[in-house]
Amino acid sequence: MDALQGVLQRVPAKTLIEVTADHLTVKDRMNYILERLEQESALPFDALFLPDEGRLVVIVTFLGLLELMRIRLVRAFQAEAFGPILLSRTFLPVTVEGAESGENTL
Repeated sequence: MDALQGVLQRVPAKTLIEVTADHLTVKDRMNYILERLEQESALPFDALFLPDEGRLVVIVTFLGLLELMRIRLVRAFQAEAFGPILLSRTFLPVTVEGAESGENTL
């Protein structure tokens, strides 16, 4: 939670709240994370988040990461206490839809 708190502190808080019809879904952010992990074998946790994206994107991305970890498509590891958190894929690429239905393509 400290890692997420650090990311949220770097994202500037907006003084005005603007309600928009964003079509941002957890599934979209899950696919974003998987695409990033296809490009790099290991990715630092905070590299998933850009400060100018806003808190909503940070939170939805974090929820997507938690879901990917729950279905065991992504793992997080930390070499030492308070060290950087690294993310990696756990096995061959599977679409989010296939993972949700229990299909594994090996």
